Amino acid sequence: MQARIAVGGIEHETCGIAADSAELASTPLAEFEGKTRRGVELEGLGQANTIVDGFVKGVRECGLQLVPLMWVDAITGGPASRATFETVTSELLARLRQALPVDGVLLSLHGSFAADGIDDADGAILAAVRVLVGRECPVMAVHDLHCNLPAKWPRPPMF
Repeated sequence: MQARIAVGGIEHETCGIAADSAELASTPLAEFEGKTRRGVELEGLGQANTIVDGFVKGVRECGLQLVPLMWVDAITGGPASRATFETVTSELLARLRQALPVDGVLLSLHGSFAADGIDDADGAILAAVRVLVGRECPVMAVHDLHCNLPAKWPRPPMF
């Protein structure tokens, strides 16, 4: 039986100084909705130079079963509203819940996503995914090179 690998992501580079700019003060849900790929739309990926395309290509090349969730991103801007965060996160988690059980989860997160009242939205997403899949299921997230790494995130061993 092929291992089932869930693939998805929520990407947003929150700019802390954006609140000073009226045009970047908040990132609305519409910014995310315009760039959302769901389910079978992810199955068609694997050719472009994006993290999720790399996940899809790697899962296929390793002979694993792709379990497509959703991939959504928005342009750099101010923190998302709490409702926006809950909308995109709830959909990702609902799709994962529906797909269970899985043998691993690959997520593309930016590493600086924030929402009203949630400074570490990426960490909140990872924590919710962990609750769904349990401690034994590998969960891997890829972040932008200049992401924020809060002290509460587990650190990989140093080489």
